[in-house]
Amino acid sequence: MSDTSIVYYTDGSLNQFLFKKCQEYLFSAAEGKRIITVSQAPMDFGDNINMGALGRSHHSLFLQALTGAKAATTKYIALAEHDCVYHPEHFNWIPPDDKLFWYNVNHWLVEWGGFNSGMYSYHRRKVMSQLICERNIFIEAIEEKLLMLEHSAGIRRGQPGACEPGVCDNRKAFVDAKKEMLASQKDVGKDRHDYRAAPFRTINPNLDIRHKTNFSGGRRAKDRRYSLPPWGGFHSVMGVVPPGAWYQEATINNDVMPAQRQRDTNAKRWEGFISPFVELTSGTVTDLGCNAGFYCRKFIERGFKAIGVEKAPDALRHAYYWEGRDPRGVKIVESDINNYQITASQYVLLANVHYWLTPAQLQKLIKQLREQALHVVIVSRRQGDPNHLSPCDVEFLRKLFVGWTRHRVIKGGKHFSTMFTNPDLR
Repeated sequence: MSDTSIVYYTDGSLNQFLFKKCQEYLFSAAEGKRIITVSQAPMDFGDNINMGALGRSHHSLFLQALTGAKAATTKYIALAEHDCVYHPEHFNWIPPDDKLFWYNVNHWLVEWGGFNSGMYSYHRRKVMSQLICERNIFIEAIEEKLLMLEHSAGIRRGQPGACEPGVCDNRKAFVDAKKEMLASQKDVGKDRHDYRAAPFRTINPNLDIRHKTNFSGGRRAKDRRYSLPPWGGFHSVMGVVPPGAWYQEATINNDVMPAQRQRDTNAKRWEGFISPFVELTSGTVTDLGCNAGFYCRKFIERGFKAIGVEKAPDALRHAYYWEGRDPRGVKIVESDINNYQITASQYVLLANVHYWLTPAQLQKLIKQLREQALHVVIVSRRQGDPNHLSPCDVEFLRKLFVGWTRHRVIKGGKHFSTMFTNPDLR
């Protein structure tokens, strides 16, 4: 039998979709461990304790967590919040020291809704939702914090660790506390033999969903990405198609994704402009500006390994969702083309991309291609646009790839394609 109980607390304010999804993941991650749910309305999840309408405050947060801890009978407790997704590894971790409050610092923020929906970001912090500790010291510490609140003290706004036991002392955590109250309580965190916090890090991260109604407010860190091992893209985790119409058409597990275009499709561009140049049957292809990865998948069907480079958030969401729901082995790299170091490739694809780079950026790219690419296939427009950063015509490409072997030009109504072969590589 496990020596850890999970204390789950909620104020019931989370939208029902996220509410149920997070419960599903928590139930799976618990792997049979007892889940004590402390709510403000009856709920059919875990061993429920309904405390009635307490409202949303630091007092209700502490009181609900404390109630769950007192109901537990195991040596350790792990806190769980209603808007977090947990990995089973987290709840199987056992504290090596019963006198410390242990916080898993391998947890990532992930946005839900808005322009950056599905974006993960990381900032190392010790937060309540990631706490595992010995049950009795938690009860003692939270009772002290409740006593402070009940004697007119308030949580200091913007103070990191104000809610988390052991992270900072009561003098920092609270404002407007009466002197006699501070004198009568332990100065949490000041004495090295008193409450202290320590970090731990699981191999697999937990996820803290930022949904714009978080009690802790909006948070976003600098280390950002749209896929995170082992979870992948977050829309796949949630089982929801990413927002927005798809620039590249896709059918995923018999479901047709909402496409922007009905006539000038990527399937037609592949068959008419790219496939005729692909004579090899294996190797590596790098698609610069891969969007959702349509062409990468076509190359994989031909026996290639495919790397797709993309920076646009909507395209990354679609690419990760597609690979998550229908995996084909596409390696997606989140990068600006100008910053990406190309690896050795039999084919490099620039499909309606090159004219969005400046001539200087293209010269830098060509230098890389001369060292790493055997063939470069380009799909371009027949007519330029005032918004283009470089010309899109054939003559410009000939001058750009001077010294390369140029193949035939395939012309269409709006587009054309051609291929250049590197004379220095075999």
